[in-house]
Amino acid sequence: LRGEEATVLADVLKSSLGKDAVKFNHIGLSLVCHDKAKQRELDAIMSGFKVDMVHLGNNYYRYGHNYYIIPSSSHTFKLSFEKINGTYASENNIFQKIVGGKPLLSPYALEIYH
Repeated sequence: LRGEEATVLADVLKSSLGKDAVKFNHIGLSLVCHDKAKQRELDAIMSGFKVDMVHLGNNYYRYGHNYYIIPSSSHTFKLSFEKINGTYASENNIFQKIVGGKPLLSPYALEIYH
């Protein structure tokens, strides 16, 4: 929250058994407080900020006991924390294509948030 990048690896080796070839078409980032009053305060503060989420391209999949890497180009999803009627007030085209289409990318990947 200091404007620094965060790199996150969602490791397919730690994925739930029985969930093979997982793909996504929903994208979001939520910061959650357990106190409802503090959550409203946090939401109000964060509504002025935007985030870039970069999916670095390699998609990791598990099928049964085998693991696969399917390379692709990186994708940058841009969105605002502000929401209007439950949807992000600002989204870029690649965000809209992924959310509006068939699941293609694996959530098991290396991602950068800034």
